Amino acid sequence: MQKNQAAIAEFWRQSCKKNGIDPATDYYAGPFSDPELANYQGMLLDLVREGKKQATARLDMEFEKYGIARRGPGDLWIVLDTVGDPACLVRITDLAVWPFDEVPLSFAQREGEGDNSLEYWRWVHKEYFVLQLEGWGDDWRDDLATCCEGFGLVEMA
Repeated sequence: MQKNQAAIAEFWRQSCKKNGIDPATDYYAGPFSDPELANYQGMLLDLVREGKKQATARLDMEFEKYGIARRGPGDLWIVLDTVGDPACLVRITDLAVWPFDEVPLSFAQREGEGDNSLEYWRWVHKEYFVLQLEGWGDDWRDDLATCCEGFGLVEMA
């Protein structure tokens, strides 16, 4: 996926102006999902629009694999759509890293996916993470460190 740098810069400029954010503030721009596995991205963005999705999870090793810094509370994230255009701006509210098999129901419900059960959350995330790991040449383990980020929507693009 190519990032549309001009569209990102313009969205950032407008978002800063509308929301009283200092334009010199650092931000991250990237999708919710692995660019090669972006088939869920549109659905996830719809859940954000509907106010149902207020958190996201990824394997902690993804930050190292893609050379990106782990975000923390207060950090701003321009979430990109499947073609690299800005879809929304969120602010990280909280962060926890748990072994996959210890991620709690309360977090799964904040993700807003499926029936909001822990069983659904584990099923769909394991399916996604296994594909991601295969692409990296790594194997699945139930205790893989999972980075769980809560966020608040600042605005949709």
